[in-house]
Amino acid sequence: MTLTVRLKPELEARLAQLCERRRITKSEVVEGLIREYVAREPEVSSYQAAANLGIVGVGRGPRRALGRNAKALVRRIVDAKHRR
Repeated sequence: MTLTVRLKPELEARLAQLCERRRITKSEVVEGLIREYVAREPEVSSYQAAANLGIVGVGRGPRRALGRNAKALVRRIVDAKHRR
């Protein structure tokens, strides 16, 4: 897979120096960092992801019409999480 990353010139220069000094490629550095980042995130099932968003459970409280309003409800919940 090819991935393009935009870096500020100062950061790119520091990365190039580090790679040259350690004799590794920029791709190796980026791949290692992505591996670490992904490893920190727990794998979550679809059910758990929905539960985390608060959209699991039908017929209780104000969310009774979940089937009719699912898209709007998910959008509100996701937007609220991003505003935190």
